[in-house]
Amino acid sequence: MRKVAIILFISTSLAFAQEKISNVDLRGLNKVLSISDKENKFEFTKSSIDQYFLNTTKDKKYTKTKLGNSDFKIFDEFFVKNFIDLKYMMKPAPKSCKVSYELFMRGEQLRVCTKELKKIKRVKLLISKINDIR
Repeated sequence: MRKVAIILFISTSLAFAQEKISNVDLRGLNKVLSISDKENKFEFTKSSIDQYFLNTTKDKKYTKTKLGNSDFKIFDEFFVKNFIDLKYMMKPAPKSCKVSYELFMRGEQLRVCTKELKKIKRVKLLISKINDIR
């Protein structure tokens, strides 16, 4: 009987000691991609019926533009390639720095610091592509 109580105690304590995991289902997020700095924000969102929108906040002025699926997919591939290069192929940013841009891609975030000139050049290329879409 004592052994059973000890086994029960150990198993319940291990069950409660487990680390909490994130339950966020990324399929439910409507923000797909975004680039932002202090004054401007470009955000691609997806509706529940697979329509894509570009939400732009520039100089405190908000605009929303509907995109065709093919236009979005072309930009999405370009953005994903550049995001992966920026995050994983280039030197990582220092832990504490002055952030110039923040990028978001399907749950992943990336901060680009003001001293990372190569990364800033890449982000500006992404922004110019966004301006071509609009």
